[in-house]
Amino acid sequence: MAMTSRERILAIGVGVTVGLLGLQYGISSFSAKLTAKQARIDTARKDADNLQLQITKGMISQKKVNALKAKSFPSNADLLNSRYSEWLTKVGEEVGLTGDNFKIGTQPRPVKTTPAYTAYKATMQVQCRTDQLIDLMAKFYDKDVLHTITSLKVTSTNQPNWLNVSLDSQAIALRVADAKQPFSNESSKRLPKTAEDYKQSILGRNPFAPPNSPPSLATSTSQEVKRGESWNLKLEGNDPESHLVSFELVSKDLPPGLTFSDRNGEISWKPEANGDYEVVVRATDDGLPAKSAEYKLALKVVDPPVPPAPVVEPPKFDPATQSRVTALVGGRDGPQVWVRSLTEGKSFQLSEGEDFEVGSIKAKVVSINLKESFAEFETDGIRWLVGMDSTLKEAFEKSKAD
Repeated sequence: MAMTSRERILAIGVGVTVGLLGLQYGISSFSAKLTAKQARIDTARKDADNLQLQITKGMISQKKVNALKAKSFPSNADLLNSRYSEWLTKVGEEVGLTGDNFKIGTQPRPVKTTPAYTAYKATMQVQCRTDQLIDLMAKFYDKDVLHTITSLKVTSTNQPNWLNVSLDSQAIALRVADAKQPFSNESSKRLPKTAEDYKQSILGRNPFAPPNSPPSLATSTSQEVKRGESWNLKLEGNDPESHLVSFELVSKDLPPGLTFSDRNGEISWKPEANGDYEVVVRATDDGLPAKSAEYKLALKVVDPPVPPAPVVEPPKFDPATQSRVTALVGGRDGPQVWVRSLTEGKSFQLSEGEDFEVGSIKAKVVSINLKESFAEFETDGIRWLVGMDSTLKEAFEKSKAD
């Protein structure tokens, strides 16, 4: 049965509608699949970005760990103890602390353990000057190792600028560090200033002592020196805070021959010409901060004193001038010569070979002649005779003349 024109139009409309619906369904289905695939792509990219971020963070962390590892103490506890104790002792010596002024407590001991590291505690008891404490702190913080000060207690003493210091520090040993990890010798570069710069800032407002005043010169600034004579002058100083005072020579153009000893602050000179000279010296105390003052010494070289006329002493009385032979006698033991010192009241009964001394005469009896009444004496290899008619002095002088 043939369709009418109206039915044909309606059928065509229905077909077109069905086709459009099918096309729309296909397009919607394809679009949904495309959207799902894009979502999976976006998720994969996000996962890849997250993974790359984790890899980057891991590389950065590894770099940081490697940098910290170079600063770590050895993971071997015994080696850490010995190295850290040795370093603390060395630091104390470098700043001038020895003996009872610097004591390290027991060996560093573990105080905290984590999966990443072990922390060790060390203690120090120090008695030092303010400037030495600044040096100690500077050396501690300049050391590029994993350690830190956990406690610092500073109290003043009865002595100006001297402090009692109690210090606790902590050293870190990473788990990844080698058992024999080398001790870093690098500077940490943590300090923006040098130790000397810190001293200039801190010591000028030292809270542990009154302001330091410069020393004065106790030695007279006017000195008279004798020409041609050796002259020495030891400089002496007075300090208001009783600090130790040292001296140095400021003048560069010195008088010929003048020398100065920095060790004991002594000037030595043997001038050869008269005149007026000037020497500038500087006195410096050991306070904190050290204070100095300069002084001019006026040296006047003059003629040496005229030596006094020699004193002529009157001749001393010689008992030998009043000593005589009083007798020449014989006996069982052989002949004897008797000598008497009239002024001394002494008598000598001498046999041959005997020595005697009277006044300036020191002699030995060589022989005794009883028949001719004389005796022969010997003095310093010279033989001389004396009889009953002369003194010992006269006989001796006569023998020298002959």
